[in-house]
Amino acid sequence: MSYTPTPTADGKYRIKVLDQDLYVQAEIVFNAGLKLCSLNQIEEKQKWIIKAVSGKSGVWTITSAADSTQGLTTYKGSDRYAGYGYPLPQATTSLNWAIVEKHTDGKSYSKLKVDGESYVWDSNWGDGAVNFYYEKTSVSAGPNQCYVFEKLPDDPPPPTGKALDVLFVQDVTGSQGPYIQKAKDNINTICQTLISSGKIAPDALRFGLVIFRDHPPQDTTLISKLYPFTNDVNSFFNNLNSLQATGGGDGPEAQCDAFADILTAGWNDDAEKVALLITDSPPHGIGEDGDGFPNGCPLQHPNDPVKIGKQLARKGIVLNVLACEPTLSGYYKHALDFYTGVTKKSGGQVYPLGDVQSVVNSILAASLESFDLSAFAKSNISKAQSFANNEADLTKVLHDTGAQIHSFVADSYYEDSPEGDANAQAWFEAESLEEGREKIKQVVGNRIKAAYRNGAAPQVKVQTQPISLAQAQRAARMVMARSGY
Repeated sequence: MSYTPTPTADGKYRIKVLDQDLYVQAEIVFNAGLKLCSLNQIEEKQKWIIKAVSGKSGVWTITSAADSTQGLTTYKGSDRYAGYGYPLPQATTSLNWAIVEKHTDGKSYSKLKVDGESYVWDSNWGDGAVNFYYEKTSVSAGPNQCYVFEKLPDDPPPPTGKALDVLFVQDVTGSQGPYIQKAKDNINTICQTLISSGKIAPDALRFGLVIFRDHPPQDTTLISKLYPFTNDVNSFFNNLNSLQATGGGDGPEAQCDAFADILTAGWNDDAEKVALLITDSPPHGIGEDGDGFPNGCPLQHPNDPVKIGKQLARKGIVLNVLACEPTLSGYYKHALDFYTGVTKKSGGQVYPLGDVQSVVNSILAASLESFDLSAFAKSNISKAQSFANNEADLTKVLHDTGAQIHSFVADSYYEDSPEGDANAQAWFEAESLEEGREKIKQVVGNRIKAAYRNGAAPQVKVQTQPISLAQAQRAARMVMARSGY
């Protein structure tokens, strides 16, 4: 290890006592804020961020590398070290410190003191605590007043983008073949578009896959299967290429089991997490006619999708549903409201797929919009406690930021429905399938706007724009859910 008598440039340092195996460590003990300790290579509290003060020679700020909010200040009182006081890290900006180079006894070192004052660092009370004391004239007279500096390597630069995990949750029953093919044909485009957004590091984009059909006797070929996350697009393509859309049974399928797979999919803790459920059917147990398992997944605990929806929200996994229309809303009376309510728990939403051509743009819109909102929520997580009982006020605060968000832009696909909104809210508030099922009511009439009932679909675009009130509400929900509210 190499030492210099003073810092050579802004950076991270250890501060060592001259000729001794003692290093300055941030430690609130012995009525002091610093302690002299033996070297510990992995102890962050022995590392200091030292920066030159502009316009002053030999004057620096000193901040703890273990906690960048802890600037080095002082405490002085008549009851502390004969009134000399001591250096003290506190949650504030650092004082200006004079690091004065000395040359005595054939040795070079520095003494440290508050700029403009005379008392220097010392440790002369036998307990390792660092205090201020009057300056001695030689190394032998004041050995613990003499310090040298070890420059540590600079921290690696931050990545150019953040990490994103995208989990495709694909219904592989008979009707899904065209949607699977479209995703497979365009997976490279999807990958490159996500990376070209400039927000996602190329080597930190991972795709995973969950597929599902149904439980016996409705289907005997497959309940659900999880393919692990990979950052190899070719590997993910091969997984998609192996899929065959076939089977299915009574209408509702094994989404409950797929939800359980989402929860345990091996997510990167540091990534934004987005799950995309692509389906034209509901799960078992939401009150649909002809449901072979009217009480829900035959495995029951723990595969209750309402309970899992809440767990996903707590883990920061944003669940979105790409609803294959007009089948989902035309054939099932409760599916749209169920998915709207359950995705709301995690700050996700339902994206209508009016035709197979809209798959790619909808996947991109759902991924980028969820990524931006999730990252935005993460940066505002500290606000949760202040707004614990008022999500509406937090929504307003987040909306007022004007943050730029990738947004799903398309004409509304669904008819306005106060009854449907009430059902979705019931599912959002429910703690279980049984509770939600008891509160919902059937919505009369076609849920899809007349212009799109024959297979047409609105044009889907992805564009960056200031956060909308609806997006701010989703971000507020993410903040609250991830904070346990």
